[in-house]
Amino acid sequence: MLKKLFLVSLFLGCIQLTQAQDKPPFFTFGPKAGVNFSTLVRDTRNFSADYRLGYNAGLFLRFNVGRLYIQPEGIFSTKGASITINQSVDPDVKSGKYELKLYNVDIPVLIGLTLIQNKLFNIRVFGGPMASYNLNGEGVKDFLKETGSVEEAYKKAVLGYQAGLGLDLGSFTIDARYEGSFTETGDWDRVNLGKPKGGLYQLSLGLKIL
Repeated sequence: MLKKLFLVSLFLGCIQLTQAQDKPPFFTFGPKAGVNFSTLVRDTRNFSADYRLGYNAGLFLRFNVGRLYIQPEGIFSTKGASITINQSVDPDVKSGKYELKLYNVDIPVLIGLTLIQNKLFNIRVFGGPMASYNLNGEGVKDFLKETGSVEEAYKKAVLGYQAGLGLDLGSFTIDARYEGSFTETGDWDRVNLGKPKGGLYQLSLGLKIL
């Protein structure tokens, strides 16, 4: 009987510990960095695209209101894809396998909800719009025979979204998210390769300074 009472008390104590909440500060910020696994979501069968590894680094701000929060970010991010061009696509395109790389500045504005909030850890869900500005790109000129308008193959500004899950452990914050595009990443219609959009899986680790 005493053993059962002890186990019940221990169980209730664990529940109470997990439910005990520490109110987060209204504002926190810090650096973050991580890896990207990106590809191109194609709208044509004339090429195939595989994921390639990239990285991300930048700053985040977080404004907490109870369990809700708003988190704008400024992130430098490398994206791209490993693409294979099929034979006989267009006379101005060289068939083969090529590595595309884009250098972007991303500005997502995320709205999140803390699902579990206690003294040990927090678990969050979030999502929101994102604007991405392309600084430069590599790889398109490798398969285009005409190089006069390579710069036009990349869109300077892309609108998209991000959504994912987050985990807070003390001063550390970990995010796993997916990024999609509302608008096209590039315009390759003139060489029969369509207008592909971006797709990306991202994992990052941040440090809350405040």
